[in-house]
Amino acid sequence: MTLTTEDSISHAVVKGSVAHDDYMQLSQLLKDVNGKLDDLEKQYRQAYMAEDEEGMRKLEPQFDELETQQKQILTGYLKNNSKSPIALFVLNKYADYDIDLAEIEPMFNRLAKNIRTTPSGKEFAAGLEKAKKTAIGQPAMDFALPDKDGKNVTLSAYKGKYVLVGFWASWCGPCRAENPNVLKAYSRFRHKGFDVVSISLDEKREKWLAAIQADNLAWTQVSDLKGWKNAVAEKYGIKAIPQNLLIDPNGNIIAKNLRGDALERKLEEVLK
Repeated sequence: MTLTTEDSISHAVVKGSVAHDDYMQLSQLLKDVNGKLDDLEKQYRQAYMAEDEEGMRKLEPQFDELETQQKQILTGYLKNNSKSPIALFVLNKYADYDIDLAEIEPMFNRLAKNIRTTPSGKEFAAGLEKAKKTAIGQPAMDFALPDKDGKNVTLSAYKGKYVLVGFWASWCGPCRAENPNVLKAYSRFRHKGFDVVSISLDEKREKWLAAIQADNLAWTQVSDLKGWKNAVAEKYGIKAIPQNLLIDPNGNIIAKNLRGDALERKLEEVLK
């Protein structure tokens, strides 16, 4: 293998590596859609900085369309390159943070055995097991975390209610943009048997508390202030935020990652 560069590793050319050749082939397939996604993300950041919620909402269908195109390319690549040394990397990118077990597990099992048994392959398999435990219809795993006053809060204490368990952080722009939607649903349905528990992946207590106050979050807030090492996030296999789970009065997961108006629509359905 040889590596040649004029200025930096990011601009390096690698020769003699099958993995790199395959990666360059995939990059070429994704070049057009990824470029459009980059432009769209810049527009979204500008709208966020300008607190233009309507502008952000208008961009969401374009994100959905481009991400669908991206996934079609990745699916085609995996179908024809199950033995590629980058196949697991591609599957990780395709699966994203919210694993659809019915789709992803068979795709993983079709990968070559020598890829599935690598350390990364074993880690992915462990992620599938966590996804099985947090799939819709499964009982939500109990947890205990301290609230902002240091008092332990357990999920089991919410049995008998519909409860949204959300993962967020003060430094997460999309999380902060989603908070008004949760606040709207909470204000509308809290007297009808609905509650919220927000789990923060913050590390700095003062920033966590400042965000709670700034966003007017009136429901229960908990955190162990360990960032991505948060005990509940690890237990639930959380690798990106914002994420949430809606749990019914019996303690079973009935929906996941309800964003925008989707949370209100689901609550309208179950709290008739």
